Amino acid sequence: MKSGLLQRLGNPKDEKLRNQLYVFMVCLGISIFIWFLIVLSKKNMETIDFPIIYGKAPSNLTLTNTPDSLISIRLSSTGFEFINLKYLTRKKPIAIDLDDLNVQKEGSKHVAKLSTSEIEKRLIKEYRLSKELISVSPQVLHFEFASVISKKVPIKPNLHLGFEKQFQLSDSLILKLDSVFVIGANESIESIDVVHSEFIEITGINKSQEIIVGLVNPGNIEDVRISESETTVSLKVEKFTESTIELPITVNNKVGLEVKTFPEKIQLTYLVALDDYKRINTEMFLIGIDTTDNLRKVNKLKVKIIQYPSFIKITKIEPLEVEFLVLER
Repeated sequence: MKSGLLQRLGNPKDEKLRNQLYVFMVCLGISIFIWFLIVLSKKNMETIDFPIIYGKAPSNLTLTNTPDSLISIRLSSTGFEFINLKYLTRKKPIAIDLDDLNVQKEGSKHVAKLSTSEIEKRLIKEYRLSKELISVSPQVLHFEFASVISKKVPIKPNLHLGFEKQFQLSDSLILKLDSVFVIGANESIESIDVVHSEFIEITGINKSQEIIVGLVNPGNIEDVRISESETTVSLKVEKFTESTIELPITVNNKVGLEVKTFPEKIQLTYLVALDDYKRINTEMFLIGIDTTDNLRKVNKLKVKIIQYPSFIKITKIEPLEVEFLVLER
């Protein structure tokens, strides 16, 4: 059927049929257009949403609830005006400054209410809403605040450090700023005991350096802020060498007993910075044994490192346990 009609339209002898079809299509298009204009000219009811953004709360308060993010206005107007409002007009967010609210104290909370009637007037004026206004939702915006307090907490670096062979930290990490104040409502900050830095991974370290690290808002809680945004971490790095020292075991004998160990000395292997290598001597160490166990019920005693220089890193103790003999005096 369709192929027959197309063949007739393509036949030069059927020019009259083609002209009739073109006239029909034009008339159909005009009819649809007029119908569309009639529909758009009629009054309809539509809802238009306007987004809301909120400014900062008063300096001594923090917002604890989540107020409405949209104001919806239901209007009676023509389709032309609705198309213009909904699709052709850029709706700017409604800005509400929380610092301008009339905040009242109710028990332990601070509350405020804002009628949307003023916002409604502003929208009518700004968007020339000469239409029949049916309703506004919500009619009142509700706000809840809590008093702001602050607490000082330490900063904990979140670093993963990789060193070149023989290089190590020669001292603890030094933070230029080692603590900050967390500020917010009491219930939001009471469980916060530490503020972490952003995670940073550094490899191939072979010299001392300073790193600026950002601080992470604990728990990403919106109503909690921290007094500083970053700190500087100092790394003291030195080249280390390995060395071994032979040390005597010191025994604190109990009354009436004398304990002899076998062997009487241990071998202690450690890492030390090259600059500190010559400082090491046996008097810096104190090696003992753990005599807390009942000496008659054990065969060996654990070796205890009681004292050693803070600038070395012990890597091996040999032996870890020693045999012993108890002599009565």
